[in-house]
Amino acid sequence: MKELEVEDDLLSKIPIRNLRAKLYKESYEFVRQQRIQCLMQGAWFINALPANSTAASPRRPNRPWRFMRLDPGMKYLHYVDSAMKFAVRSGLEDLPERIEVASISEIATGSCAPPPHVLRESDLPPTFPPMASPLSFSLLSAHEGSIADQIAPDQSRWADWTDGLNMLRRDGGHVASKETAGFVQALTEIGLKIKLLDLSGEMVEIPSGLVAGPPPTNTDFFFSDLV
Repeated sequence: MKELEVEDDLLSKIPIRNLRAKLYKESYEFVRQQRIQCLMQGAWFINALPANSTAASPRRPNRPWRFMRLDPGMKYLHYVDSAMKFAVRSGLEDLPERIEVASISEIATGSCAPPPHVLRESDLPPTFPPMASPLSFSLLSAHEGSIADQIAPDQSRWADWTDGLNMLRRDGGHVASKETAGFVQALTEIGLKIKLLDLSGEMVEIPSGLVAGPPPTNTDFFFSDLV
């Protein structure tokens, strides 16, 4: 109990709070670089339908799949639309289209729905208006509206890309997913505990001497020669 009180008192001190803030920035930058690397590796997404469409027959993408990849200069998202997935080569040769990163003013989430013909439950009738997928996101432009509507294959890919795209923005963006926020917080806490070992180590009792153990009960042993 006393140790907990000492720890709470230590964590409440201004230098420790400043240290936590510094470590949070370092953890955020580490995760930011990791997320940007995910964008540079690229990924497949479903070309989605805007969930707020008011048309009785909302527009359907000509091709249901899109592969996107961030260029090394982090200025463009290169992509290709396809009727089916294929092995995309490294680099940008297979990705003829592109979106300028600077034109993205917002990354909206939960904003679009999958086209009926790519739903796994293909025998289910389509809903109207289309229901937004929790794994969807849209790239919005201040002047053009939505310039891309995508659905990620899983929660991990959704978090990588929505947070990666937000972190890529010039204003620094923000973390939208619980996965990324939890990752940054966990790294911060681990770093803080490691730093505190240097500060709290003086409270550890170090024995002044060592007590030899009892002698062996018999001497029926030998040291083998090392080969």
